[in-house]
Amino acid sequence: MKSYNKTRTVQSLTRDIKKNKIVSDTSIQRKEDQWDRKKKSLLILSGIQGIIIPGIFAKETTNEKGDTIWEILDGKQRLTTLNSFLNDEFKLYKTLPEEYANKKFSELDEETQNIIKNVEIVVNVYQDITEQETEIIFCRLNNGQKLSNDNLLRAHMGPELRAFVDEAIEKPFMIKTALTNGQLKKSEDQGVVLAALSLIADCGTTDFSKDGLTAFVDEFKEDFNKENVQSILDALDWLDTVIEEKNKYLKKISLPMIIAVASICDDNSKQKFANNLNAFLTDYENREDYLQYCSKATSSAANVTGRLEYFKKMME
Repeated sequence: MKSYNKTRTVQSLTRDIKKNKIVSDTSIQRKEDQWDRKKKSLLILSGIQGIIIPGIFAKETTNEKGDTIWEILDGKQRLTTLNSFLNDEFKLYKTLPEEYANKKFSELDEETQNIIKNVEIVVNVYQDITEQETEIIFCRLNNGQKLSNDNLLRAHMGPELRAFVDEAIEKPFMIKTALTNGQLKKSEDQGVVLAALSLIADCGTTDFSKDGLTAFVDEFKEDFNKENVQSILDALDWLDTVIEEKNKYLKKISLPMIIAVASICDDNSKQKFANNLNAFLTDYENREDYLQYCSKATSSAANVTGRLEYFKKMME
C-alpha cells in the first residue's frame, strides 16, 4: 500500500469534481446531505476565518477511460458542502455574521469569494489498495466518528452486498414504510434490509446488535448466496402489491421480520400472510401479544425471535 498527500485549493477541487476526476458517490460512502444548513454554513465560515479545514482521504484509481481519479474515503460531507456552496446551491445560515448571513456564494463580496476559493485542503491519497484494504481504511478513519451503526456496516459489506442493499432500498415498498427522514439519513433502511437477509441466510443471526450484524455481514459476503438475495428482492416486490399505501405501523422494528417471512412464503401461504399482515397493521395498537417484544432490549435475540415467530404464524 502506497500513499501521498497533496495540498489543493477549494477552487481546484471543485473544478475536478465537475470533470469527474474526484468522485464522492462511491458505494462505500453514506448518502449525501447528512449535514443541515447550519453545519454547512459553519464549515464555510471556518474557511473564511482562516480556520484549518480537516484533510480529505481518497483512493487513487482509474475510470473506464483509463484516466486517474480520486474516490473519496473520508471527507465527503466537507467536500460536497464546499462544492455545492460554490455552485450557489444554498444560502449561509441566518446566525452567521451580518456580511455573510442569508447569502449565496455569488452574493458575497469578491474578496470573500476569493478567500473561499483559495482555502487549502490537504488530500491524503492511497494507491494500489484492494477492496478489503479500502474497507479497513474507511473503518479506521471513522472510528469514533458520529456515523450511525448502519453507515459503519456499509463499510463491511463488500461490493456485491452493497449493490444488493442499494437495489433493495430503492424498491417501491420501502417508500410505504414508516421509516422517518431521520432514520433514512442514518441509512437505517440499509440496516432493515441486512437484518431481513440475516433472518433467512444459513449464516444468519437474530442478534441485531451492531456486533451481531457486523459478524453476519463479514461472513455472508465471503459466501455470497444469490438465492437469499433474490428472495429478499422478490419479497419486496410482492409486499408492494400487498400494501396499498404508506402505513405508519410498518416500523423499523417490524420490517426485517415482515420482509423475511414474505421471502419464505410459498404460493399456498402468501394469501394467508397478506390477509393477516393487513389485519395486523389495522389493529396494531391492540396487539399486546406482539408489542411485548417491542418495548425493551428490542435488538436482543430473544425479542427478535419473538417478533419473527409472530409473523411466521401469519402464514398458517
